[in-house]
Amino acid sequence: MCFFYWGDYLKETVCCFFGHHDAKEEIMDNLRQQIRSLIENENVSRFYVGNHGHFDYMVIKVLREMKEEFSHIDYRVVLAYMPKSTDNFCFVEPEETVFPNGLEKVPRRFGIVWRNEWMLKQSDIVVCYAYHHLGGAGQMVEKAEKQGKRIINIAKIRF
Repeated sequence: MCFFYWGDYLKETVCCFFGHHDAKEEIMDNLRQQIRSLIENENVSRFYVGNHGHFDYMVIKVLREMKEEFSHIDYRVVLAYMPKSTDNFCFVEPEETVFPNGLEKVPRRFGIVWRNEWMLKQSDIVVCYAYHHLGGAGQMVEKAEKQGKRIINIAKIRF
């Protein structure tokens, strides 16, 4: 794993992802280039992504590809609530997932927001696909800005 110095101790470089659920396939190449650059040039070795919407699906797909090439990286699909037997997570393998401590106490309707805030807290860099303020992606980008996180918006729009 790769690390950087932060204060008096070593800290792993971590990236998370937030994007509007309606992201289109045409952003895949840009997304792939950004993730590759983070691994090769900025020593990012840990990634967190949700599992709601097409943007998250594309990120998971790219991270799987990158894991084949860069075996040292680790990624986790962060669940917003404990899956029920009726939930369909067919594109996510159990070993790819994590369920953060404390989330079990959060009402299900607040699970996604709590999960997103947890991912942001863990991360140094945010890669997003956000072209407006509405919805969870836009709100998380605003929070990331306020927290001084580095933001890479592949939507190429500054809102």
